[in-house]
Amino acid sequence: MGFVVLGVLSILMILFSLTKLDHQSQIEKDLKTLPKIPGELLETSDINIDLVPDISTLIIFFNSECNHCQYEANEIQQKLSAFSGTNLLFISDEPKEKIIAFSKEFQLYDKENIWWLKMQPEDVYKTFGPIMVPHIWIYSKDGQLVKEFKGETKVEAILEWL
Repeated sequence: MGFVVLGVLSILMILFSLTKLDHQSQIEKDLKTLPKIPGELLETSDINIDLVPDISTLIIFFNSECNHCQYEANEIQQKLSAFSGTNLLFISDEPKEKIIAFSKEFQLYDKENIWWLKMQPEDVYKTFGPIMVPHIWIYSKDGQLVKEFKGETKVEAILEWL
């Protein structure tokens, strides 16, 4: 009887692992092109993001309390003119107040081509899978994934791919 239970549990674990791997593979495939991102823009209640067409897009998933994310925001702010031809989309699953405070602290709140988006945690997982912060995706002007960075990344490295 114990072997049967052990066998059934083993099969269930294998099936769960395969389902999880299939989900992650599908997300990686979906992220090869600029995804539709469900969430709430902080400037409006509209969930549509009207990115500037025909320029590259930089997506940064962050957490306001993350030191690496703070470093990224500070570096971007210091070299903001180098990002003038890029859509910058900052995304977090934190409360709106924290996202707004972060954007203002780093003087990035009311800047051209910068959007701040609040996502629900379940939407983050469905769209991006399990990710750490900061996490950066760079998309070409035609919406194709050019580069993905996991973790703190020097701005010079990001700019090389824009």
